[in-house]
Amino acid sequence: MKARAGFFDRLALGTRIALLFGLATLVVMATLVGLMISQGGNEIDRLTETYALAIAEARADQLSATIREYVRLAADVAALEVVRGGDMAAGHRALLAKKLEVGDLVEGLFSADRNGDYITDRGLTGNVRDRDYFGLVVGQGAAWAVGQPVISRTLNIPIAVVAAAVVRDGRTIGLVGLQIALDDLSRSIAAINIDNAGYGLVVDKSGVIVAHPDQSLVMTLDIDEAAEAGFVGLAEAAADITSGQKGMAVITRPDGVVEYLYYAPVKDAGGWTMGIAVEERYIRQSSAALAKLVLVIGLVALTIIVFIAILLGRSITRPVNYLVGIARQMADGILDITMQDKVLARGDELGELCRSLDHSVKKLRRVAIDVKAVATDIDFGSSELSQAAMQMSEGIEGISTSSQQLSEGSNEQAANAEQVSSSVEEMSANIRQNADNATQTEGIATKAARDAQSGASAVRETVSAMRQIAEKIIIIEEIARQTNMLSLNASIEAARAGEHGKGFAVVASEVGKLAERSKLAAGEISGLSRHSVDIADQAGVMLENMVPDIQHTADLVQEISVACREQDSGARQIALAMVQLDSVIQHNASIAEEFSATSEELASQSTVVAETAGNLAAQATTLSDLVAFFNVGSSDAVGSSDAVGFAGQAAKGAATAAARPAAVKPAPVRSAKTKPTTAIVPRTTEPADLASDADFEAF
Repeated sequence: MKARAGFFDRLALGTRIALLFGLATLVVMATLVGLMISQGGNEIDRLTETYALAIAEARADQLSATIREYVRLAADVAALEVVRGGDMAAGHRALLAKKLEVGDLVEGLFSADRNGDYITDRGLTGNVRDRDYFGLVVGQGAAWAVGQPVISRTLNIPIAVVAAAVVRDGRTIGLVGLQIALDDLSRSIAAINIDNAGYGLVVDKSGVIVAHPDQSLVMTLDIDEAAEAGFVGLAEAAADITSGQKGMAVITRPDGVVEYLYYAPVKDAGGWTMGIAVEERYIRQSSAALAKLVLVIGLVALTIIVFIAILLGRSITRPVNYLVGIARQMADGILDITMQDKVLARGDELGELCRSLDHSVKKLRRVAIDVKAVATDIDFGSSELSQAAMQMSEGIEGISTSSQQLSEGSNEQAANAEQVSSSVEEMSANIRQNADNATQTEGIATKAARDAQSGASAVRETVSAMRQIAEKIIIIEEIARQTNMLSLNASIEAARAGEHGKGFAVVASEVGKLAERSKLAAGEISGLSRHSVDIADQAGVMLENMVPDIQHTADLVQEISVACREQDSGARQIALAMVQLDSVIQHNASIAEEFSATSEELASQSTVVAETAGNLAAQATTLSDLVAFFNVGSSDAVGSSDAVGFAGQAAKGAATAAARPAAVKPAPVRSAKTKPTTAIVPRTTEPADLASDADFEAF
């Protein structure tokens, strides 16, 4: 069933090109516009944030400079001699004069001593010992300090105090403070904006707003609890604001207006932060203008591209329609076609297509003429091919018989090789066992040699020890001799003493006997020691004579072990070679069987070739009828003569090839590692008229 064409397929090619080009351009332009608006908006937001943060930092630096100016003013007052003198009345007059000098720059001035007792320029007194700036200046010795905003005890308004130390003789004796009204600070901060949009505010380090255009929020709104007051998003940025960082936060006021808050720390202000709040609609004005501009440019570009696409489609469809007409003539079998020169002269791809189609028509016309003549001669060639196939079948049957005999011989060789391989493996196992035994014997002999050497060394040490014992015994004999002489002297002295020396004479006699017995024992021990030394010397000589023999035995056993290992390695190589030989023989047997099967298959295929040749003749007749469909025009006569010449040469070449006798030879037996390198390339004879045409293409 024929499928119905869709709407797009029913359109003309030019319309499709314009539509596709326009849609693609629309998608690309929409994507580009979206990306430009998105990226441009992001870039504008980034630049706006950078610009706003720079303004916030600049305003914070201005406020820091103002605070430093207050610090300098407080330090000048603290340096006055009347203030350093400690006279409260004189100090009050100096403060009053300074207040008249500075005017509305500060709300008030006061001086305090080390106990915190103060007096203001208005003559009011009190104590500020509990204030944070007093602890920093007087308690910790700071040169100056900015106090956290508080409600003044004397003025009863929100103020911030800038205090400077009063120093005398290198010791802080008090401080001078400037009272700055937060209302004045709020009015000056409120004028801060970005491009005439927004307002400024100041937050202290505890998160309390100390300056804001809305006076109801001053000293009452804590940004940590801003959500409860209806300021959404401000509490999330409280940690960054109170820690002295710069950044941006998006907040929503109680009236629903979205604002962008840009904040930066104020240096030298005791943890204050300057912020600038701008409504979102002012921030988005630049992004909206950019989006409109990009959209207008995209629409103009889309219109121009669609117009170009229409012109391009028309320039393509005209030659395509002409080529469609040529293709229809070819479908009707008309090959006598002449292409227009202006179409062939085009330099683009369509011109190349026209030239290729013209070339194909001419070649197809020549092929149709040649095929008509060649089809007549195919019948003759097919009969010759059938006879040659029969002869080839007989030769292949002889090759198959030889291959079968070769396969049987290879199988017998494989069986013999397996028996030899089994015997070699048994011999290799025996040699390996001998090698293991020789290795163990070698270890035992080596250990015996080491033990003999150790025994000889021990005997030498024993002989040396016995000789030392003999030397010590000689000393004992000498001691016994001297003791005997002493006993004789003692006996003589006892005899001289007469009756009083009898007891001493008995002791001397006993000592003499003991000395004599010690001498006799020492003599016997000395004789035994000399006899032991002689025996030990003989044992050492015998062991030293045995060591070379044992070492020689160990060397012989080692040589036997090496020889056994070499025999084991050789036996393994022989076994491996037998395994490889068995594999080669089996591979050769497999190849012979495959060759025999291939020969039988070739014999059957040659029969099929003979049958195919008959079918080829019938197909040639059908081909002649099909080619008669083509109308090749007035050049039929010339082409037919050329084709007849080509057909005659082709038939002559086929008859010559079929007339050659088929030589039947047994296939040579190749080794399993030998690869065939000869390829059979058929020889083709080309007619003279076709060989000279370099552009001819065979179909």
